[in-house]
Amino acid sequence: MNLKAFAASADVLLAEARRVVETKGVEYARSGDVLANLRRGSTSLGVEAESVAMIYASKHWDSLLLFIKTLQEKKDLAEAEKALMEPAKGRILDLINYLLFVNALIEERQQMHALMGAPVVKK
Repeated sequence: MNLKAFAASADVLLAEARRVVETKGVEYARSGDVLANLRRGSTSLGVEAESVAMIYASKHWDSLLLFIKTLQEKKDLAEAEKALMEPAKGRILDLINYLLFVNALIEERQQMHALMGAPVVKK
């Protein structure tokens, strides 16, 4: 795949990830806060919201690892897809969104530090 084709593919994938987060975000947020689900998990488990995001993301990562391992062993895309409960692309979209959630949590922390006069980690 050349750079132009890759960029076009990435644009489509990122737009689809945004649609997924906007659709699922309504269900998970319940309050207008797209991070509400992660905050509830944080409170319930006594860990940082970033940790909850990574725990949730790990399910999708594990599925992609199974997909890749099956593809490696069977050399067959259809067999690799059958090994998963949902398509690999769906897992990739969810992973993209969890990374965006982690980024949003980090940005919030940086804003809080700035408001409190604490030094902000440079990007």
